[in-house]
Amino acid sequence: MCGDLVFRAVLRYLFAMDSKTAVPDGRERRRHYRIDVDWPVELVQAGRPLGRVITGRVLDISKEGMRITFWHDDRVGARFRLKLVYKGFESICDGDVVWKSTPAKGMIFGIHVVSWVTLHPELNFFLTSIENAPAPEEAEF
Repeated sequence: MCGDLVFRAVLRYLFAMDSKTAVPDGRERRRHYRIDVDWPVELVQAGRPLGRVITGRVLDISKEGMRITFWHDDRVGARFRLKLVYKGFESICDGDVVWKSTPAKGMIFGIHVVSWVTLHPELNFFLTSIENAPAPEEAEF
């Protein structure tokens, strides 16, 4: 029990250090810790033909949102269906663009997950373990 608590506290501490970045206008909107990842993602914009799939990368993720990059420009407020693959298993969510920026390497979007259409148990466990880890000040060493 104590080992599990320490493990979760260390995870939360390490991932929280990079996860509290502000949106481009400087305001922090995140309520959940995110973890840096580098995963492929496929997006289909709501209202567009199903055959038009945009590929990109997930840069960080939590159960409530993610930061993604891809070579496509869209507006804040656009809704996408996103397909993620974690450990070979697909999960699908619907998400809204809440901010965007334009660095030299393509567009970066902040996505708020509106709902998980399918959330594979492996990804759910991964995201929940980060989310439920106690904050560093709560850990007993």
